[in-house]
Amino acid sequence: MRIKKLYPFQGSFLLNDKEGRKVEDFIFGRVLGKGCNGVAFSAQLKKDENAPDFDMSEKFKKDSELVVKQMFNYSAYDTNSIFSAFQEEELFNKDEYSKRKLIHPFIMPIERKFTANFVNHPQKSKYREACPDRSGMDKTLYLVSRKMDSDLNGFFKVMEKENKLPSLSDRLLMCYQVFESVRHLETIGYCHRDIKPDNIFVKKTSNGPPLVLLGDWGCATDKLKFTNEEPTGRYDLRKGNGAYCPPEIVNADRGKELDYSRADSWSMALIALDILSGGRSRGNPFYPVRNRQVLKNASYQNSDLDFYLKQPSDVPTSIFSKIKKMLKRNPAQRPAARHVTEEIFFHVFNRPRIHANDPVTALDNLDSWLIDLYQSIIQKSNTVSETIHSVKLCFLRNMSASTFQPFFNIGI
Repeated sequence: MRIKKLYPFQGSFLLNDKEGRKVEDFIFGRVLGKGCNGVAFSAQLKKDENAPDFDMSEKFKKDSELVVKQMFNYSAYDTNSIFSAFQEEELFNKDEYSKRKLIHPFIMPIERKFTANFVNHPQKSKYREACPDRSGMDKTLYLVSRKMDSDLNGFFKVMEKENKLPSLSDRLLMCYQVFESVRHLETIGYCHRDIKPDNIFVKKTSNGPPLVLLGDWGCATDKLKFTNEEPTGRYDLRKGNGAYCPPEIVNADRGKELDYSRADSWSMALIALDILSGGRSRGNPFYPVRNRQVLKNASYQNSDLDFYLKQPSDVPTSIFSKIKKMLKRNPAQRPAARHVTEEIFFHVFNRPRIHANDPVTALDNLDSWLIDLYQSIIQKSNTVSETIHSVKLCFLRNMSASTFQPFFNIGI
């Protein structure tokens, strides 16, 4: 409780309350990507009124700090209906953070939202099919967020090209961040429903492991169970990336219950296997790759995982086995995300060996270890990695007696 009071998550927003409230406040750069629901541009705030509206240079794309996502409006005619149509996409915006207590260091924040006319962008030919073609629908929703270096696959593509596979410690801490974001969603009763490499965003740091954020909330919901006849939001998850969709969702017949309570855990386990195996879906046994047998998420059995899951030689068995359990067909048999984050943290930060037959010494060692962690938080220097600082803070905020119970025959 003391940790939570002294060190609340502050978020890391780039814009103050007066900045970026209309299209005219931004310089738009090149298209970064296009999906079924919107197009993302590199962007930057204008420093003066005479700044150009567009900058198509590669340098601007590289140096810009923001992403402006222009949503595709196919049906809404006024501001109120636009916000209503995109209410799921804007779920994790800055205003909702304070209302819903959703601030978290490993969740991508939306800095700003506003409605405006469609931008007449120089590269609009890339998304011409979504441009307004009839009167009354020329406005849409804009979402502003920070720009990361790339998505997960893009990050590993660059690392592979440079022949710089992240160390085991860095890969484990990347896994910690993605599982910690799921743990947070499980705690507050939300489900992302569209976890895949495209929605995992990575930014390299100079003095520690990469920062990894979970973003794109177009399918997120706080309703974890409903029948198949009911609407699932603006997008049906089962029409997305099937290689990351859990079996209970893939196999849900019409009229049957859709249970998303452990769906994110299943999907994120595959993301973790990708990270530990060097990225680009190498560790995902459900992802179709040329000349490789793959599992079918609709029909695989738990026993198939023993053959198809390949444990990287440098990954500890204790961590790999917990990730493997998250892929069980029955959602009730999957461990909560916190069990994986705790196991990763214990390994990376050298939790002392605990012997239940000597509980006094064990508790003394554990006490010293926790005090060192606490002091590393309150005495943080400028040379300490911000990512590692956030990882430690998350662990200390979330730990409880049950965190250490497996290591003792007595309660603590």
